[in-house]
Amino acid sequence: MMKIDLHRLEQVAVEESKAERTIAMDRKDNGDMYKASFRIAMKIKRALRIKHMTQAHLSELMGVDPAIVSRYLSGKANMELKTIVKIEKALDINIIDRERFHQITELQADSAVLGLTDIWLSYEACNGRWH
Repeated sequence: MMKIDLHRLEQVAVEESKAERTIAMDRKDNGDMYKASFRIAMKIKRALRIKHMTQAHLSELMGVDPAIVSRYLSGKANMELKTIVKIEKALDINIIDRERFHQITELQADSAVLGLTDIWLSYEACNGRWH
C-alpha cells in the first residue's frame, strides 16, 4: 500500500485561480463545440498534409494573419461559418457534409409540415372546434 505524505500534498496543492475555474466551466459548458472544433482542425491539418501545404500558405490563400490560422488549427477556436467556407475554398475540401446537412434540413421541414398536418386533422376531427 502506498503511503501518502499529507504534508507534501498540502505544500504542492494550491487552490485554482478564478481564471482557471472560468476556463474549466467554459470547457464543461461548451464541450460539444470544442469537440467539433477539434474535428474540424484535424480535417484541415490532414488536408494540408495531403496537399503538402503549410499553415503560412493557407493563411496567404485566406488573406489572414498566420497566427489566426494557427489558432484555428489548435482545435480551440469557435470558427464562423464564413471562415469554414473560406478554408474549404482555399483547400478545395468539404469540411461540412452538405448532403447530410441538406437531408437533415429536409427532415426537419417535413416534420414541421407533418406536425401542422396532425394539428389540422385533429381540428377537423373535432368538427372545427378546439377542445
